[in-house]
Amino acid sequence: MTQSFRNASSMALILGLTVPILAESRTSETRDPSLKISVRIYNYAAATSGVPAKAQGEAARIFSRSGIETNWLACAIPGREVETNPSCKAKPEATDIQVRILPRKMARKLMNHHSEFGLAFTALGDGFGSNASIFYHRVEELSARRHTSRPLLLGHLIAHEIGHLLLGSNSHSGSGIMHVPWDRRQVERASLGTLFFTPREASRMSDQVSRRMAAVAISARASR
Repeated sequence: MTQSFRNASSMALILGLTVPILAESRTSETRDPSLKISVRIYNYAAATSGVPAKAQGEAARIFSRSGIETNWLACAIPGREVETNPSCKAKPEATDIQVRILPRKMARKLMNHHSEFGLAFTALGDGFGSNASIFYHRVEELSARRHTSRPLLLGHLIAHEIGHLLLGSNSHSGSGIMHVPWDRRQVERASLGTLFFTPREASRMSDQVSRRMAAVAISARASR
């Protein structure tokens, strides 16, 4: 069965993860270890608290493989929690990514097709896309069908969508985590922990993160 994602350039995209070629999944040890993004998670689906936390760890591992460090913030949902991480209240910068985990009711307002898993709002030109959503009921369905860990699946889906934000539109590829479509073999490969971005994707994402960090530095100097 084909599962699909929609890239937020308003095009319906078919999501897939493929069995990676191990030679392609290796990244350069010389990659800049200072590359870092911050990811704000908004758990509108009220997924069990341990699920997003474990998913974040999985996504962090995937990005670390590409030489990108991730800082994760669990942000409160307005009206549901009194307290929130103070950092969540700060104005987002170029290095800040926001991921919403949506329940079925909210997801249906965004889905073009019932098989979609999520979407990412990529930017045009030299802009920086910063918002992505995951349709959590689709994670639950796939987890039940493939007898696979929800946190593991959610972590890979989060990594995939953030990948769209860092790679830009039309960023599906012939191998690795950005490949399409996603079938049983890909789920099994993800379960083995061997599904990553390709070296070329890792390089492009590193360049994008460097640009974002430079933009933040310029903005900080201008505000002094």
